[in-house]
Amino acid sequence: MKLVPFLISTIAAAVALVMAILNYTNANTNLKQQAELQKKQQEIQDLREVVETKQREYQEQQRIIEQGATVAQKYGPPILRDMGVIAARNKNDKLKMILVRQKLEGYIPNEEQLKQIEEQIKKAQSQPQGAGAPAATPR
Repeated sequence: MKLVPFLISTIAAAVALVMAILNYTNANTNLKQQAELQKKQQEIQDLREVVETKQREYQEQQRIIEQGATVAQKYGPPILRDMGVIAARNKNDKLKMILVRQKLEGYIPNEEQLKQIEEQIKKAQSQPQGAGAPAATPR
């Protein structure tokens, strides 16, 4: 009868050994998966940092574009009007061609408009405070 407890304990030990081996292999698999998960999490973190950097760059570029648009809206039309007046006054065909090529021929005054502008300039120059005012042209 001493054989039965020996067999039971041997079988229990074998089952325990098999379970220990399964546990060890599962633990190794889990460790590998955890390492892979950490690697992917690090990649995600790196990508987030890249995205945040790109967003900051985009916002900075957007701010610069908006500043440029503001400057263009504020100073562009007066400069173009002055260019058109100079082109018409001096009969500068090259400057006229540049304006026409850029589809800005509306800024080139005709003879009648040029006369009106010249009169406005003379009036502005005769007034003490109006000497620095830019010439305005009707469109």
